[in-house]
Amino acid sequence: MKKTVIGLLCFLIGAVLVSFAAGSAAAPEPSPFAPEDVRLFRDKCGSCHGWKKAVDYFPGKTAEKRSAVIERMRAKKPGFITDAESARIKKLLSGDNLKAVGAAVETLDRKTGAEPSPSKSSTAKQKTSKGKAKDSADKKATEAAAFAPEDIRLFRDKCGSCHGWKKAVEYFPGKTAEKRSAVIERMRAKNPGFITDAESARIKKLLSGEDLKAVGAAVEEMEKKESEKKSEGEREDAGAAAAAGFTGGGGAPKAMKVSHGAAMFVSFLLLGIYVVATGVKRRYKTAAASIKFDWKKHVFRGKLYVVITLAGFGGGLLIYALDGFGAPGPHFIAGAAVASLYLIGGIAGLRLARGKAPAGMKHLHFAATISATIIYLFSIASGVSLAIKS
Repeated sequence: MKKTVIGLLCFLIGAVLVSFAAGSAAAPEPSPFAPEDVRLFRDKCGSCHGWKKAVDYFPGKTAEKRSAVIERMRAKKPGFITDAESARIKKLLSGDNLKAVGAAVETLDRKTGAEPSPSKSSTAKQKTSKGKAKDSADKKATEAAAFAPEDIRLFRDKCGSCHGWKKAVEYFPGKTAEKRSAVIERMRAKNPGFITDAESARIKKLLSGEDLKAVGAAVEEMEKKESEKKSEGEREDAGAAAAAGFTGGGGAPKAMKVSHGAAMFVSFLLLGIYVVATGVKRRYKTAAASIKFDWKKHVFRGKLYVVITLAGFGGGLLIYALDGFGAPGPHFIAGAAVASLYLIGGIAGLRLARGKAPAGMKHLHFAATISATIIYLFSIASGVSLAIKS
């Protein structure tokens, strides 16, 4: 039995070390290229013919030839690639080993969940639909630019605060100027002071045309830009939080996550292994075990271990909440299973400590505790992997 207990402990500790080493080996090497330059190349050069075409064609070409090709592509869509962007793309594609650039784009695609670069045949099939979509987007942008942004915002905020701005866009076409004015004044009367005389005049002028779809397009374009600006601000806030000691993926402080992992691992080493080892000795009633069984110590440390494990899972729940309640990962699921099984094993152990427990209670206590310990190994390994990635 002595060899069995020692072998079990060696297996547990060895599994954790192997998982740690595997997590370290799986850590990706940083890309030698700036992410914003890789994204620029993919989005600009890959929008028409796919970025792989440049990666395959440029090696062996002179710098002048590459520059001429890029400028020829720019001439096909004036304004799509600025001078500054062109210079960055040329610099990115200046080397002979462009496979590294392609690998960087593929890594970016995997991280962002983007579709892979289209092949020549798929690109040809998509040109018509892309052209129509672009023409539609360009038309909307042109129509949106015909109105003053402050008037569009005024209409959206004032008329859209009660019934939504689309109602006016859909109702007014075909109505006379007097009818439109009367409707606006009736709305003003419902909330005196909310729309001033000057604001009313601006709204009436904005809604005086027959084709109000252009006004709707302008509102949608403004909301789209506001949404993009908000997303950019959130990314900047996330970056600032990371610099201040928070992880980039959520709001839980990194120190909290480190403390959570350290506390759980130390409690497993100091209490978990002892409780499991003494329980195995008691289960098989072997006097040759190196760890002496003491019923009172086993019960006390078992209670303490269950309490610490449940508290640790509570800390994990807090981290999960601060990170924004994303999809539960393997580490979270394993932690929930460990806490549940230890709770079941702990309740069964308390019943055994009182005496005269049913025979099946011993089996339940042992099975729940051993199962929780095995899953605990995976929880530790997945926690180490998360710590390395963050």
